[in-house]
Amino acid sequence: MKEIVEKGEFGKLLGLKGSVCWLRDENYYTSSDWRGKWATEGGGLVINQAIHMLDMLDFIGGGAEAIKGSIDTRMLHDVIEVEDTAEATLYFGGNVRGFFFATNAYCHNEPFEITLTFERGIVRYMNGKLFDENFNIIAEDRSADGGKPYWGDSHRVVIDNFYSSLAGEEKSYPTIFDGIRAAELALGLYESAKSNEKYEMKF
Repeated sequence: MKEIVEKGEFGKLLGLKGSVCWLRDENYYTSSDWRGKWATEGGGLVINQAIHMLDMLDFIGGGAEAIKGSIDTRMLHDVIEVEDTAEATLYFGGNVRGFFFATNAYCHNEPFEITLTFERGIVRYMNGKLFDENFNIIAEDRSADGGKPYWGDSHRVVIDNFYSSLAGEEKSYPTIFDGIRAAELALGLYESAKSNEKYEMKF
């Protein structure tokens, strides 16, 4: 998707959207003391699960300049104090807007979806495949090896690459600096939800 944006084969990117619809039930939160609390988790859905969607939208869109959003707890009010649902608008240069929706209050775990709208077409990622607007397949994920079908196996790949690098092998892995923008977007969304104002990105 990033290559399609950069090559401009469908013209200018006009907008993008991403959604995450998962389920985290009472047992998930009560099985570990740190989950579901502001003091120990630092948030809920946004900082734990959906931060990856914020990161992907930011990367594909070329870096958001601001974010404005809201959070809510739609389920398990008596179990958790953090949010299980969030939505936001990401503001990119060139009047490009991104829309983000995520919830842990769905009935089961769905694969995430991303849609890019261009001047001359639409590209959709869903169910592990990348489609054009006529649903012709542009690309497919490799099968997940050890990951869950709805999120893939990137956690394992990143961890393996990190340990391979420590062992002296030539492997690329993300550093703390690669995560700064995703963390700022998540915390910026929380800040925006409190203030009801746009959060302007600093990094």
